[in-house]
Amino acid sequence: MTSKENIIGQILECSPWDDRLAPGLMSYGFQEPSKIWKDLISLSRCANFKKLYPHFFSKLLEVSLRSHNADLALHNLQSFSEKFFDKDHLFTKLSDSEDLLEALIFLFSGSQVLTDSLLSEPSYV
Repeated sequence: MTSKENIIGQILECSPWDDRLAPGLMSYGFQEPSKIWKDLISLSRCANFKKLYPHFFSKLLEVSLRSHNADLALHNLQSFSEKFFDKDHLFTKLSDSEDLLEALIFLFSGSQVLTDSLLSEPSYV
């Protein structure tokens, strides 16, 4: 199985999909790892995570494991991040508050109606 550190390293390097990543990602609750890889890479391109938010993806993987639907949560988080002009502000907030990240992941994985409301007006965060 691929280690968490290896998975995060591949994300931060924006590496192409590798089937060897599947078991590791599935251990964090992702059902279709090859599909969600695109969302992880898209998120990783939003900011300089390696320098500014080195623990973000580790926290994201841990919270995803406890969510209702990790694939949906990640996809909705990626869509949510696209709505922000100042992505550094968003990822600073999410990195500084594990409670906020967890609340968003649980919302994004559990209620598409509330998620759609937040996606239409992201300033609520």
